[in-house]
Amino acid sequence: MQQRNETYLNEQEAASFTRFSVGTLRNMRSAKRGPRYLKVSGKTVRYRQRDLEAWMNGQPVLTRDSMPDRGEL
Repeated sequence: MQQRNETYLNEQEAASFTRFSVGTLRNMRSAKRGPRYLKVSGKTVRYRQRDLEAWMNGQPVLTRDSMPDRGEL
């Protein structure tokens, strides 16, 4: 099995990557919401970049213009 080269981000890096504040990420963790994260030790948290990307890509909002016409269904 081939190992994947993972990129791990700390809170500040994850906040910059997602454009959320560190406080928002903390609030999401506290509410058991938001992207997956790893608790490395004590209060140390890391995010896998691929988990952040997957979470953001899984949050699309359908708009009237992005939905197929009823005739296409």
